[in-house]
Amino acid sequence: MTTTMTTDTTMDTLREQGAAALAGLRMPTRKDEQWRFTNLRGLDLEAAAEPTGRGQLEAPAQLPEGVTVGWLSELEGAALEAATAQLGSLLGGLDSVDDYFAAHQQAHGRDVAVVHVPRNVRLEEPIHAASILEAEGATASWRLLVILEEGADATVIEQFSTAGGVSEGLSQAIVELVVGANARLTYVTTQQHAEGTWHFATHRAARTSGSPPRSFPARSFAKARIFSACAIAASFRKLL
Repeated sequence: MTTTMTTDTTMDTLREQGAAALAGLRMPTRKDEQWRFTNLRGLDLEAAAEPTGRGQLEAPAQLPEGVTVGWLSELEGAALEAATAQLGSLLGGLDSVDDYFAAHQQAHGRDVAVVHVPRNVRLEEPIHAASILEAEGATASWRLLVILEEGADATVIEQFSTAGGVSEGLSQAIVELVVGANARLTYVTTQQHAEGTWHFATHRAARTSGSPPRSFPARSFAKARIFSACAIAASFRKLL
């Protein structure tokens, strides 16, 4: 079930819905097929620090009329309605998220970065977004919603990283990509965390074209010591 928020809905409500969904889920183990090669030993989400920041979002200096690049907590009117109509729709609904780590992120998230490009609008410059672990043992909580209406064209570059001098922490993310018919989204995400960092990200993407949306679910996990001193980049050009 998808829950539509009103202009009076706060991030507290969003977190409450995430907590309700989390109560019905359990942390995966190696007995679960998708996680049988993943070692989660040593991970204690209950002991994790509460997130203190929402991340960074940078738009081009000049945006065409009608384009939204901002934070859910600051949106109003039609921009808020458009975002909340899609938020959580690829995850089973805001109050019934179907992934344990996604539900945990929503229960503790600080805000949602929103990118919405109207019909037939093309952005000539990329939008940059970042989630950075800035303190030892900290938790970074990131959520991104990208909506491209029919015929729109945009590039979003996303970075997950750890500040200098930080050796461990927790990074959690939800990324939802909703792309209309004949729209083109270039989505690039990089992960460069320090050794000792846990990084969990749930990515969902769907094409909407009047018929039931085609969904492309993906989940990523990294214990950053495996990838220390290197960046992992994935480009999903024309993903949908």
